[in-house]
Amino acid sequence: MKRDLDLVRSMLIKAEDSDERYFDIGVWDWTDHDMRDRELDTKLSQTELFHLDLMEQGGLIKKSVCEHSDFAMWEITWHGYDFLDASRSEKLWNRLKREAKAQGISLTVNGAISAVRVLSAELLSVGAAQ
Repeated sequence: MKRDLDLVRSMLIKAEDSDERYFDIGVWDWTDHDMRDRELDTKLSQTELFHLDLMEQGGLIKKSVCEHSDFAMWEITWHGYDFLDASRSEKLWNRLKREAKAQGISLTVNGAISAVRVLSAELLSVGAAQ
């Protein structure tokens, strides 16, 4: 399965737009009577679950299980908010994707954060010069 930064961005934006701090992944259910095997009961797609794993690996979110239950949830981290700040503007995000594609390079989270900072500085200096 391929990483999709547009999906990562949309999941983070949706989470940020809500009034919640934690976001539901699902509940771990025991699949046998011996309580050895369990599976996640979730409304999320396999693609979304895969991207939550990638987002956790990249430090964009923190996943956890409630201490006294089997509820799995996630929250946005500081780095996740940095990515949101860098990618929130649809105009800058689309420009960044176009320029990365034109250069034949892959877009990464850290690359997006750095590039959007540069693009923002360019836009601010052009606006100030006018």
